This record gives sequence, C-alpha cells and structure tokens, in this order.
Amino acid sequence: MTDTELFSLDDATIPEWLETSRLILRPITHADEPAITAAKLLSRDHLKPWFSWAQKNEEFTSEANNAFIDFARRRKVCNYSA
Repeated sequence: MTDTELFSLDDATIPEWLETSRLILRPITHADEPAITAAKLLSRDHLKPWFSWAQKNEEFTSEANNAFIDFARRRKVCNYSA
C-alpha cells in the first residue's frame, strides 16, 4: 500500500485553527504583518546565507508583506477559506 492510498486530503477534515497549551496554528492574516516585519528584521543577519531577500539592504515594507499575505491566501498556502 502506498502513502497516497493510506491518506488522501480529499477525505481529510482539516480544521481552520489548531491550538495546544504551547502552540497555535491558524491561517495568516493582515493583522500578522507587523510581526512578520519584526521577525524578518530580527533574523535577517542569520538568514543571509540562505535567502536572497535577507542579503538585500532594502527595508521591509508593509506593502511587500501584505502582498505575500495576499499570495498565501489566494494560493491557499495556509488553507485560508474566509
């Protein structure tokens, strides 16, 4: 039996929100944009060897982050349905 036969997303019920005592997983929203900017700024130096966006000396903009959020929602990267 293959992995595909064992599990199919067509048959799965995927919750919109998962929460434990230590972790919350939920779809990305535009309210997350300030936290995304802060995380990028704090981790930029560490990520430079692996990510081209971190190597650039450009400032991160709200517009760029919001464009990513729109892309993620449109592409259902985060399974956002609202």
